[in-house]
Amino acid sequence: MTSLIYIVKKEILYYFLAFCLISNAIMFIPNRMSFYMVGIALLIFFAIKYNKPSNKGYMFLVFYGMCLLSSTINLVFDYRLFLFACIILFMTPITISRKIMLFREKFIFSSLMVFPILTIASLYCYYAGINMMSREDGDVSWDFSAFFPHSMWLAAAIGIANTTLMWLILNTNKVVYKLFYIIVLLASIFLSVVAASRTALIASSISMIYILFIESKNLRKLLLYIIISVSLLSIAYPYYIKSSTRIQAKIEYAEGNTFKSRSEHFQGGFKHLKESPIVGSGFATAYYYDKKVIGRLESGSGWLSVLFQTGILGFTTLIIIMIQLRRSFSYIRKYKRLHLFSATFLFICLHSCFEGYILTSGYYLCILFWSLLGYLYAVPYYYKKEYEPKHYIKQ
Repeated sequence: MTSLIYIVKKEILYYFLAFCLISNAIMFIPNRMSFYMVGIALLIFFAIKYNKPSNKGYMFLVFYGMCLLSSTINLVFDYRLFLFACIILFMTPITISRKIMLFREKFIFSSLMVFPILTIASLYCYYAGINMMSREDGDVSWDFSAFFPHSMWLAAAIGIANTTLMWLILNTNKVVYKLFYIIVLLASIFLSVVAASRTALIASSISMIYILFIESKNLRKLLLYIIISVSLLSIAYPYYIKSSTRIQAKIEYAEGNTFKSRSEHFQGGFKHLKESPIVGSGFATAYYYDKKVIGRLESGSGWLSVLFQTGILGFTTLIIIMIQLRRSFSYIRKYKRLHLFSATFLFICLHSCFEGYILTSGYYLCILFWSLLGYLYAVPYYYKKEYEPKHYIKQ
């Protein structure tokens, strides 16, 4: 396993693309949306360059049709619907060929390698007092978001970093790199505690455990991984508990009502779903205090946002796509990069239960969700003889 620095140098184009798409979540970058649109344009360019239409991903086209139908019936049109069309058309099996699958794989892998870098940068922000959510007195112990606009955005990025770092540790042979990744992972878990997102912390813990299981060739190796992990966490525990003020406050506040902070979103969504249960309220819409608003919204749940915005038709279509992923399970076990991709997808699926970005096409996690879903969905077709992958995917 080569070092992270070598990987970055080798795949610089894909890292630039990942930077463009993630940049709109980093506050100090000027003209963030411009970089994001450059990223979308690059996705379109490479998809057209390597284009080979396929009927393998017709369910994704059906899902977008449900989004378009909902918006048309509700007379709701937003530019995000066009951005979502780009994501669906160019990052899912609607187009499939060896070249485009290799492009998607490199893009996803490069994107995931960015998150440990964001961890290091966020740790610097913590000790340097750089916090976009800091209070007037400069206290960063309450709501810490580093250079992200909100602590929940930081928590999501760190959750993916946790998953990626666990995979890197188990797939690195050089001791010096392994130790480095372990240190960064411990720092990343520390930031997960500071960011105080219970959902992100639990989801990343599950995804890391998943990696331990899928990477273990036998019970002995699994037990060794567990013992080492528990030992390291035990050493770091005192440092974590000192910085858990915010997450402890959330737990105390939520006693007796686990979903209290999101109940208003859920209640409003279900109330208005009754008015249009078949097609929903329209793409990129939500209800706040009984008022329908359009744009980049926090619905409280990605899965429920699909139901609320696209109705039973769209939600059922997405569930069918998810069920069809079972065809990829036999391949995921065999290939190491698919371990990372599936673990990250598991994190995003769990995290999306209480964070709403599955349909937020102006947000990088939306692109990552659909890129991973599209890639994993296409794995059985890609591994057929006509789409035989290059050897590096097995590494």
